[in-house]
Amino acid sequence: AVVPQQVLTDPDDFDEAYDVLNEARQLLEDRAELVQVQEIDVAGYFAVTDVADALQALRDAGIEAQPNHLLFSASSPWIKGVRAAPVHASRGYASYDTASIAGLEECCAECPPHPGGTTGYPVHASPVHASPVHASPVHASPVHASYRGSGERSSTVAPADPPSIPPRQNPNGVTVAVLDTGLAAGRFRPLALSGPGGAGLIFGPGDVDGPDEDGNGVLDPVAGHGTFIAGVIRQVAPAVDILFRRVLNTYGLGDELHIAHVMTDLLGDALPEVVSMSFGGYGFDWKMATLARAVRRLQRRHVVLVAAAGNDATCEPTFPAALPGVIGVAATLDENAKHAAQFTNYGDWVRASTHGVDIISCFFDGFDDFHGGARWSGTSFSTPIVAGLIAGGAAPGDARPSRDAVLALAPKSWLMGVPVVSPI
Repeated sequence: AVVPQQVLTDPDDFDEAYDVLNEARQLLEDRAELVQVQEIDVAGYFAVTDVADALQALRDAGIEAQPNHLLFSASSPWIKGVRAAPVHASRGYASYDTASIAGLEECCAECPPHPGGTTGYPVHASPVHASPVHASPVHASPVHASYRGSGERSSTVAPADPPSIPPRQNPNGVTVAVLDTGLAAGRFRPLALSGPGGAGLIFGPGDVDGPDEDGNGVLDPVAGHGTFIAGVIRQVAPAVDILFRRVLNTYGLGDELHIAHVMTDLLGDALPEVVSMSFGGYGFDWKMATLARAVRRLQRRHVVLVAAAGNDATCEPTFPAALPGVIGVAATLDENAKHAAQFTNYGDWVRASTHGVDIISCFFDGFDDFHGGARWSGTSFSTPIVAGLIAGGAAPGDARPSRDAVLALAPKSWLMGVPVVSPI
């Protein structure tokens, strides 16, 4: 899925690309009229009416260009036996030149059998029918009322008792950056992340989220996602600092350019050792070059990046999980990690797997019937387990030895063919 009207190119090519698009107006039948131009340090950005034609014009001129991809949090698979498709748009539904499912059949035909089996579960569960140049994630789940029957709430998170968070003692000087929806806003913040045990949380005014940001009176689909992930990291690695950077809204939607810009900002004085990213998207014919450049910048500074593989039960690579050097994490069904979760993405681009079903963690306190704890499922929540284990054993300045140790010591799963790390 791609952001409407937005085309990206390298800053060095920006001026030439601008001239090409201006000269191509007649060729494009005035559909590529420039409506906005902005240049930032991550990539040149154009707003055009027709993304596909603008890309073709630039490529015909020998200029590398790409759309600004939409990335979604991978958070809403099956919980308590109820199938709720993820808010994650699949390639077949979101392709700019087709809104049919033809692409799904081709992809699924090329995939090896799913390690968790597919009986009773459709491959590519996401029903997002996208327009030619953008996906509509707002009502991506076919289960708008949860299994608890709480009205229109489309989130699959369920209330649970708050988790037991170990006291934060002897901070090890290691930081995990959580790129997600942010930390729960003040009055909704759970005690485990606001009292004495909450020390070591780093965030700014724009790095928080609330439960009902659209104001419709019900929990937004992915609200609290970042808080939940932080709670998982706290359970696995209580000594680390957690740096929040909000890159997703409470519907789980973000875009490649903004995420790459935030990653570039991490190169400042507060450089984290580990980055946890529970979101992803499919790259169509275009690889996510802008995101890949930002990832490489961090990797050159010895930062370890961990990302969710996705919840579409497909081997189709998702990004950033499939980018070189990134640890893409799949989900297993149970705590002993003997069975792959049936919603998990899989394939030779996945580098680790761990428990991802009915994870208990921190959540909003005082909204609906949530009181600081929740239960959720998805590769979103497998990811911070792996990130936390790496950070917990890391030395300040370089988590790579810890990464290598975690993956080397983990047993190989006969289902996934990748290391299975110890779950919480």
